[in-house]
Amino acid sequence: MEKESYTRTEIYEMLWVEPTTKVAQLLGISDVGLGKWCKAYGVPKPKLGYWAKVQHGVEVPEREPLEPWWNEHEPSFTVNAIEKAKILARANLEKSEAPVWEIYKGNRFDAAVDKTFESFDVDSVSKFGRTASKQGFAVDISPKSTGRVKRVLQTEVAPFL
Repeated sequence: MEKESYTRTEIYEMLWVEPTTKVAQLLGISDVGLGKWCKAYGVPKPKLGYWAKVQHGVEVPEREPLEPWWNEHEPSFTVNAIEKAKILARANLEKSEAPVWEIYKGNRFDAAVDKTFESFDVDSVSKFGRTASKQGFAVDISPKSTGRVKRVLQTEVAPFL
């Protein structure tokens, strides 16, 4: 079972064994929040780039000593179980790939794109001379520019086919 509370000394030791992001996940806090806690309670952390140097076998400076706390009650950090669960859930979410959608097939646009360009409300033009599409995608262009916009879109998409 995991501990619910960590002393200042224990957090100091953890920070020099694993990166701040991993220690923060264990504590159920963001790495920025952990950095602020360490600053407030005088806990030195490895400097930026320390773990990259360790990973690549480059010599790293010795760790800074933990100064003794000024009174007999050393501060501790209590783990918030709910926040910890949220952070771990976010970290473990599988990264899904964006779906591929063919907007231009051969020499024609997809039906949804065609609907977008065909359904402009010419009667309701804004003060900027633009109108919105009633169907398809949310597009706001000048009704006179639809042909040009389709050609620009076709030119931008063509290299990826």
